[in-house]
Amino acid sequence: MKDVTGSPASSTRARRSLGDGRQLDVVKLFWNADELTDRLRAIGWSFDIRLVADVFMYGVGAPA
Repeated sequence: MKDVTGSPASSTRARRSLGDGRQLDVVKLFWNADELTDRLRAIGWSFDIRLVADVFMYGVGAPA
C-alpha cells in the first residue's frame, strides 16, 4: 500500500458531542477537488469528485 500521509493546505480540529453524551474530536481537512483527485489517482484509484454549491464536495471511486 502506498503512503498517503500528509495534509492539505488547511485543517481544523473540533469537538463534537454525540446524543449519548460521548464527545469525539474530529479533524476537518479542506481539500481542493482537483488536488484530491490527483492524489487519489496517484495511489491507484479511479475517482470522480463533484462540488455542491461551491462549499461541499462528494466523490465516488474504486481501485483502478
